[in-house]
Amino acid sequence: MYDSVQIGKKIRELRNRKKLSQKVLAQKAGVPQSSLSVFENGKNIFNIEKIGIIADILGISLDDLFHDYLLKYSNNPNDETYYDIKLKDLLYTLEEQQLIAFDNFIDFYLECQLLLKNKNR
Repeated sequence: MYDSVQIGKKIRELRNRKKLSQKVLAQKAGVPQSSLSVFENGKNIFNIEKIGIIADILGISLDDLFHDYLLKYSNNPNDETYYDIKLKDLLYTLEEQQLIAFDNFIDFYLECQLLLKNKNR
């Protein structure tokens, strides 16, 4: 899960930096302005697809948007996020060939991210 209050604040901040009104961002993202307003105030959550669209419009990756705001398990001594734990659980269920394929996919993904960052400079 993510901290909806902090994500909402960050989206508002990015929207203001881009000098976009809520109305314009909502139209571009295909969401009602009222929903975006409630989301920016941390009182609503959007699905990841909508957040991805908003992040793209604002020129930020989902990784950067969520970086500091994934909720930590309060009783977890390693400060792992929900997604860290779910990914570990999934990895433990994979066979060797599946792990190799997953590792290759991660390498490919990271190369693509690097190429995109370099392209956008």
